Order: sequence, then C-alpha cells, then structure tokens
Amino acid sequence: MGREGKQQSVERRELSLLERQVVTIAQLRADENVTKLAQLCKRPVHQVRYALARLSDEGIIRPLLSLNLHALGWVYGPLHFSTSSSRPLSPQEVVRKLQRTRQVTYVSCFSTEPQYEVSFAVDSLHDVRKFVDELSESFPIAEKILVLRVEGALSGRKYLSGNADPGRPILSRPSDGRVEIDDIDRKLLHLLVNEPSWSIAKIAAAAGVPETSARLRTRKLKEKKVIAGYRYHFQNDRFPILDFKMLVHTGGSSAKFRKQFESFADSHKHVVYRSTCLGPWEFELEVEVELPHEAAALCHEIRGKFPNEVTRVQTLPRFYSQSFLNRMFA
Repeated sequence: MGREGKQQSVERRELSLLERQVVTIAQLRADENVTKLAQLCKRPVHQVRYALARLSDEGIIRPLLSLNLHALGWVYGPLHFSTSSSRPLSPQEVVRKLQRTRQVTYVSCFSTEPQYEVSFAVDSLHDVRKFVDELSESFPIAEKILVLRVEGALSGRKYLSGNADPGRPILSRPSDGRVEIDDIDRKLLHLLVNEPSWSIAKIAAAAGVPETSARLRTRKLKEKKVIAGYRYHFQNDRFPILDFKMLVHTGGSSAKFRKQFESFADSHKHVVYRSTCLGPWEFELEVEVELPHEAAALCHEIRGKFPNEVTRVQTLPRFYSQSFLNRMFA
C-alpha cells in the first residue's frame, strides 16, 4: 500500500485489461500456483503466467508476507505528528532519522502541513510511552496524535477490475491468547519477511535448522494466525493512481455499527485497507482512486450511509511512504 519510494523517478505505463484482472485476482493469493490463479481468472495458464512474469520483471508487483502482529500480543498503531516550523525538516530527513528506530514499521508523509504518520510495533503499553518519548526527543514535534489499531483488513485493489474477485481480506487481529515465539521462530519470520520468494529449503538453510523443522514451525505460525497470508505488493506509483488516507471520526459508536462499517469498507472497491482504532478517530481507510472526484464521492457515500454515527471524514493526500517491516525480527 502507499506510494513507496515516490520521490524517485519511475516510468509510468497503463495496465492492460489482462494485467488488471490478474493483479486483482492474485494480489491476496501470492502463495497460489499459476494453474489455480488461471482458473479464477478464467484465462489460459500461459496468459496468466506471462502477465505475472512481466509485472514481476518490471518491478510492478513483488511477493510479501502479511503478518498479524496482534497475535504476538504486540501493541501496534500509528503516531501522527507535524514538525515545528522553527526547525523544519524535509520528508527525506524525517525518513532517514526514522530508519534508525527499530520499532518503526512504516512511515507516510501527507501533503498537508506536512503531516507524518509513523506506524510502530512494541511489546507493551509501557513501551509505547517510551517510544513516543524517544521520538519527541529526536524531532521538533509541534503536534502529535497517538492511535492504537485493534484490527486491520487488507482487501485488495478491487477497482482495477470490476469483474474479478480479489478473495477474502487478509485480517490482522488478536487471537485467543498471546502467541509466544522463540529465537528460531524469529529467524524464520525475519527470512520469510525479507525473502518471501525463497523456498522453505533455502529458508531452513539460512536459519540453520532442518527443513522438516522449518516446515513444521512455519505451519504452526500459520495455524496460530501469526502469518496472516501472502500477498503481492503493487507499486501503484507506476500508474496515474491517487492515494489517500481517510480518518473516520464517529460520535460514540456501537458494536453493531462497527460491524456494519467494517463490512462496508472491506467490500468497497476503492478501500484497499481498513483499520479499526482506539483514539480520536475510529477507522482509518487506505483509499486509491483513478479520478479525483472518486475520493470525494466516497466521503459523501460514507456520510450518507452512516449519517447518525459518522461526524467527520478527514482526507489526507499521501505524498510519500516507506516500509521498514524487514527489520522487525532482526
């Protein structure tokens, strides 16, 4: 999600109808074989294989492991902040500073003020306070807002192909009890996050464990929902796509409303990721559109569908983002 590396100059091109369909079908099924994907696309296997190979060779898609940090009992959320005008920092300077902070998993810069969003993952609420204090010492922060994520759903880019099914969302939410992992699990997760295209035999060799042990542990991490799924990252800055974050404020919502809103967001063609939060707003939506008026139409749709619950929808155009998930288990 997001425009990773947007400040770099990249060649843009249009996706063909086949490529749009294949991306929609395959993006949440990166671990499926080509034959299964071709069946879902209702296309010949050789066409789907060629489309995936071309998109991969051009750096438009790449496989990624989706983790459920909540299953580990980690506290996960974003910190929104703006920097002081007395000591202005460029987005590149902010990202360079945050690269040295191990708890940071993702950074976004929005073209308002500018405003930054730093996603972090720590072991406990005590560590949240420590992280925020350390960040405040590193940056001339003018204003900060802390939000905790209690659930997330990656629902894919449904807008790319209206007649293709992206499949079930990849969920990130608490499981029954905290899943404990040891040093070997951490090694395996580190390799799986950094090298998702490697075979399990290669992962096992790099981790220094027998292949049977690596297979067993990986299977258990899936069963315990630590590994939430496999997906393709889609480099959307290669195309004329507009990327927004929407912060949905509510006025004292019920469990029934939350369920209704989550279902609405997860099925909406322009919402690619939804998180349910504790903080000043109740939902964060990652939104991608191809035409500017589609973002405004989504805001209007939300207010019209939930007039009694939604009090405000704050829309932030994304300027830049960078993922640091590869360092989490180092």
